[in-house]
Amino acid sequence: VIGGPIQESEDIVQVAEHGFTDRYSVLSSVSHPLQGRGELAIEDVAAQPWVMPPAGAVPRRQFNELTSRLGIAPPHVAVETRSPAFIKAMVAKSFCLGWLPEPLFAAEQAAGLLRALPVPQLAMQRRFFVFRRRRNYMPPPVARFLEALRGVQV
Repeated sequence: VIGGPIQESEDIVQVAEHGFTDRYSVLSSVSHPLQGRGELAIEDVAAQPWVMPPAGAVPRRQFNELTSRLGIAPPHVAVETRSPAFIKAMVAKSFCLGWLPEPLFAAEQAAGLLRALPVPQLAMQRRFFVFRRRRNYMPPPVARFLEALRGVQV
């Protein structure tokens, strides 16, 4: 499995860190009043309504940890959903803001529906890792795939 950081357990072990990274960014509709204002500070976006995953979801926890490290309260979340597609649709059709990994809204950005807002304080790099079960048989093609990813010997 390739995914974000998870805790190793009796069943799962991290094999390697994958070289791919992306980042979370604040996104808005292209017609949002904050678009075109240049670099924004957290104070510029804090009073805006947001569309975010529920409080227990990993992205929301990461966002809240980020705002906590910055010493500010998390912005007002007007709508909660677990669906990235709904977050994008709601942001595109309203003045709500969202926070998603850039590859998840790249198509909408290319289509001119959404755009990242330049809020450097709320941009966060996302790293990926390779995990496998500790006790399962690993087919040779999977072992070769892992070796190709990062020269990992399994």
